[in-house]
Amino acid sequence: MTCDGCPDMGRCCRLFTLSALFPPEATRDDVRRHLRAGTRPRHPRAPLEPLPFEPVRPNVYYARRGAKEPEEVKWSVTCPLLTPEGRCSSYDERPRPCRDYEPGRDPMCAKFEGPWRGLLHAYAEGEERGGDGG
Repeated sequence: MTCDGCPDMGRCCRLFTLSALFPPEATRDDVRRHLRAGTRPRHPRAPLEPLPFEPVRPNVYYARRGAKEPEEVKWSVTCPLLTPEGRCSSYDERPRPCRDYEPGRDPMCAKFEGPWRGLLHAYAEGEERGGDGG
């Protein structure tokens, strides 16, 4: 499946969720610092490649729950390299998470038909309404 003909070009890049987990008190600046440095929040010696993404909000749908509060939270990010047409302006040099992404196999994809489809649509609607979530 290719992205040509996608009903919402760039949706995956606007609703990207990092696999790295952050402490619940992490701010956007904390997340941005780790993205730029290519480090993991709880494991500063485990390097990632520096990523161009901008943090949007903590993704509470993916929070790991402790006794009463999340112990760690995934952050949703957006890519500033996305063109107005929803295409990657740096496709040949895109980072590994983008190269590894498989259209249609992830809830971020507008063509996804799996079990998390309804949850993602609710998440996207929250973004359209300007919800910040934290």
